[in-house]
Amino acid sequence: IFFNPDPLERLEYTKMSKFSFVRRVIQRTLAALAFCHSRSVVHRSLGPSTILLSTLDLALADTVEVRLSNFGTAVDISDGVKNLGTQAMDIALDRGLRTPVEIATFIRSEDTHAAGLALLEFVFGVLAGPSDRTNSATLERIFEGLFFLEMAEIREYFAHDEEWSEVVEFL
Repeated sequence: IFFNPDPLERLEYTKMSKFSFVRRVIQRTLAALAFCHSRSVVHRSLGPSTILLSTLDLALADTVEVRLSNFGTAVDISDGVKNLGTQAMDIALDRGLRTPVEIATFIRSEDTHAAGLALLEFVFGVLAGPSDRTNSATLERIFEGLFFLEMAEIREYFAHDEEWSEVVEFL
């Protein structure tokens, strides 16, 4: 018997597959970053190109694996924060952070922030398709600079454009 689902059912299945895939990639990416941080390694250059996926096949959402790459600027902070470099230390000191624990926490949060922006670009790219309006820098300006991370306002902003409907639903 040949099963030919209703086109709307197919669209709903595809949307759910995308959502599952995106959720899995987000979970796996954050788990990989948490693994690094639990071993006192800060990446310091996370971005879309440093998150590697084992597949782009939506049907394999349950098995997609994520690896972080490009550890050229990574620092092991298990012996303290002395190896961070002057720029990172200056930023931390400008924010009033003085103890090694405060500075290490800040540097980890910077990693997490960068991962969030890379994943945001990924979410928009998978659910709405890549465009100039979905790169990390643009999304950062919209989410942080324009709406100060107010999700209700962000959803409303994107809801007015059909291109972003799946992103709005996912968020």
